[in-house]
Amino acid sequence: MRPTREERLAQTQKRIRRTYRLEILLPLVLGFTGLLVLTLIAAFVPRTNLSANLLVTVLMICPMVILTFMLVLIMVAGVYGMGRLNHIIHSPMRKAEELTITARDKVVDTSDVINQQAANFGAKTAPLEMWLNNAFNRKKKREELL
Repeated sequence: MRPTREERLAQTQKRIRRTYRLEILLPLVLGFTGLLVLTLIAAFVPRTNLSANLLVTVLMICPMVILTFMLVLIMVAGVYGMGRLNHIIHSPMRKAEELTITARDKVVDTSDVINQQAANFGAKTAPLEMWLNNAFNRKKKREELL
């Protein structure tokens, strides 16, 4: 049994949300977590003294965090812009998806009817086909004998 149009649209929405979570939110969270871990490692390494840890944190990690934060802000702005575009295009694309689903259903139903009619026609003309095959086979046998 085929899923209904609503079920297919719900599956599409579910797939879009899963993609959003995996491709946008997960890298963002992992990036912030990685920066936090690097900062904590540099700040609490026991082999060096406090002034060295402070200088490494202030002179190296803080600029990296600030620059990376700017890149993250640019990416977040890009994601926001893509979300707005997605929201603008959502209803026309949904209508197009509904039209393609409707067209697909009509094509499948029509092809099922045509297949059924072809099978019925083949069953009705089977005796005629056997008679024609036998008639032409007899003609070939006569020609071979001559």
